[in-house]
Amino acid sequence: MATKTKKRKRVARVPGTLAELVQAVRAKEGLSYTEMGALVGASRGALCDIERGRRLISAALAARWAEALGYEAKPFVQLALQADIDAAGLKLRVLVR
Repeated sequence: MATKTKKRKRVARVPGTLAELVQAVRAKEGLSYTEMGALVGASRGALCDIERGRRLISAALAARWAEALGYEAKPFVQLALQADIDAAGLKLRVLVR
């Protein structure tokens, strides 16, 4: 018995930060903070903080969010890792392949 894999949506243009990506996906999908929060398992306030760059999420959580929203995980994970590196003050860039 063959299993079907769900086709994941691709992010057409990856923004510079995870905050911008989350905001762009929410707007593209036409979701309110409450609706998106219910999909990804976050409160409205937490989602707002993430979109404003006041709160970071782990790469693992970013991957789960991408899956819950039907998107490929790569840009979510890459930007989550980059946010951690930026917060540490390191002058490095992340590339996820």
